[in-house]
Amino acid sequence: MRLRPLILGLILTLSVTTFAQDTLFAKKADLAAKTTELGKSIVQLRRTSAELNRVLSKQQRKLSQVEDRLAEEKKYSTQVADSLKAVVGLVQQGTAEAKVGVSDVKATMNQHMLLWIVAILGLLLFGVVLSGLLQRKMVSGIMTLDRKIDAAKQELETKTIKLDQKVVELLGTQLLLLKDERSISGKSSKGGATTPQTLMGEIRTIPVERSTPRSGGFIQCEGTTRKGKRCTRKAVPDSRYCTQHTA
Repeated sequence: MRLRPLILGLILTLSVTTFAQDTLFAKKADLAAKTTELGKSIVQLRRTSAELNRVLSKQQRKLSQVEDRLAEEKKYSTQVADSLKAVVGLVQQGTAEAKVGVSDVKATMNQHMLLWIVAILGLLLFGVVLSGLLQRKMVSGIMTLDRKIDAAKQELETKTIKLDQKVVELLGTQLLLLKDERSISGKSSKGGATTPQTLMGEIRTIPVERSTPRSGGFIQCEGTTRKGKRCTRKAVPDSRYCTQHTA
């Protein structure tokens, strides 16, 4: 009975010691992991510091270059200012000389202006004379053309009158021939006689024969215009009038 509490005490001490060892091992593992993480973070910090140093060195170089450029621009601006001052001086001298030259030119222009005015007036007079001569020539040419046109119209009218006369003669001959044929046919037929109605029908058929073209020409319309002249258009086939006068 006395051994049981001793055994229980030993068991308790062993369990406590094992639990303490396990906790120690877990803490050691956590510390090792934390130490590795800290080492990694330290390495990253070192890398970032190196990169920052590089960036800073580059920026310093750029700043130095910018400062050099600014110095060069200052030098260039001073040179430009000096050159502008020199140009302004030259321009002032040129303006003074130009004023003197303008005054001289004005004096010479006043002298030559009269000559130019006289020359321009002479040219204007010459142009007026030439325009008058040309107008006279144009008027004379137009008059001659009008005369030629009137002569051609008169010739055409005389020719049309002659043609009309010839057509009338031909119609008369055709009428005579028709009368002769009718008289002969009337004698030969039994009890046949020419009546006024048959003669009028034959006479009405004569313009149809007249309206056909002969020898490559055409039949002129027998209508008259508003001015009282004969129409110069072509007659419609089987008619004595053109399309306008038939309507």
